[in-house]
Amino acid sequence: MYWQDRYRASLGGLNYATSVKPAAEPVSDAEILAHLHLTENSELAEAQLVMKAARMAVEAYSGRRIIKQTIRQFYDAWPVGAPLAMALGPVWSSTGTVVSYGLKGAGYTEEVSSTAWWCTHTQDPAAIILKTGQQWPTVEMRSAAPIRLTYEVGYSTSSTGAPAWAKMATLLTGAHWFANREAVVTGTIASEVPFSAKSLMQMHRSPLAQV
Repeated sequence: MYWQDRYRASLGGLNYATSVKPAAEPVSDAEILAHLHLTENSELAEAQLVMKAARMAVEAYSGRRIIKQTIRQFYDAWPVGAPLAMALGPVWSSTGTVVSYGLKGAGYTEEVSSTAWWCTHTQDPAAIILKTGQQWPTVEMRSAAPIRLTYEVGYSTSSTGAPAWAKMATLLTGAHWFANREAVVTGTIASEVPFSAKSLMQMHRSPLAQV
């Protein structure tokens, strides 16, 4: 079995949520105004909303989180013969990573000591790997998504540190949506611009991206 298959197998039914949202967006107001050729701020609020949605679309397709945020990922069972794969990236660091689980009828009150595992946060994709001689807990756990992994992801804490491909993919996607602010467009013939937003995302897409 290839390593990608082993990682995907540990993900099970992919289930995660953002517990701490990004404090900024990857494109600044000045970049939005310049890219959309807006000369005044009257439409800036709507443009910001569109670019936020575009950023979320870029993140969903690429499996990357652009601005630093905290993820809670849930698993159905401990992996057997495989690492505990981290679905999203890039992982910020091993600091702040917590492996917790819930006992039967309880919340996520138990933690697996960080001395029992190590985080391959510099690899892509990253994972939690048990150290030699260690094992996952064998206690009876809650029935629904009993395991929770908390970790931080992102390239930067501000727009200035966001990678060029992510900024451009966000701007290209957002500009298209801003120019077509209706659910349906009729009477036109359209084609995708070569090497546009999707190409940028595809080049940097996570091996575990599932959308």
